Amino acid sequence: MTMNQEDGRISVLLVEDHHVTMEGLQSWMEKTKAFRIVGKTGNAEAVVEIARTTRPRVTLLDLHLPGKYSLEQLVKDLVETGTKVVVFSAEDRKYFIDLVIKCGASAFVSKSESYATISKVINDVCNTDGRYLSAPQKQAYRCRFTDAEQDLLSLLAKGKKYEEISSIRLTSPHTVRKQCDKLQLKLGLPSREALIAWSVENGYAAVPETDTQKES
Repeated sequence: MTMNQEDGRISVLLVEDHHVTMEGLQSWMEKTKAFRIVGKTGNAEAVVEIARTTRPRVTLLDLHLPGKYSLEQLVKDLVETGTKVVVFSAEDRKYFIDLVIKCGASAFVSKSESYATISKVINDVCNTDGRYLSAPQKQAYRCRFTDAEQDLLSLLAKGKKYEEISSIRLTSPHTVRKQCDKLQLKLGLPSREALIAWSVENGYAAVPETDTQKES
């Protein structure tokens, strides 16, 4: 077990905006001898500064926090402080899971997991460079997409038609149709309508617009 050098416990920053969940985590951690809470907050604006000041070994991070800090930038900035980011969320939409793992999060733990599992994950990420995903998130993460495919899913989720997408991506409607066909095959979906529904359900409408999309 990797321990905090000061008192033999792993230092943890708790980031959670739901009061009852925060109280439960804090109560559990205070009863164990393995962890030491060095900070807690429910606001995205404060997280990185607290991490820089307290230098936690692990940050247990809820995803959807109040504040203007983007999720992508938040995870990247936390990782740069040297903390191991363990996302703790009920979120199971593929876009968000892909995003936080791509930005350097060490684990994505479902809020349905037991405290024993959370404890094991925290210890594991302190000892290895591997990734941990809870079962619902692992199922969503299994199908990997290229950046171009994710951009296409984002445009579909935002309600763009083939002609609009072809104009934005400087290609032909026929090429866009073929790209959508490949995505349908990859996901085992029967139609363009099913692909659009999947892209919305998996959070791709939340993908920020690129400069090219804005110009269109």
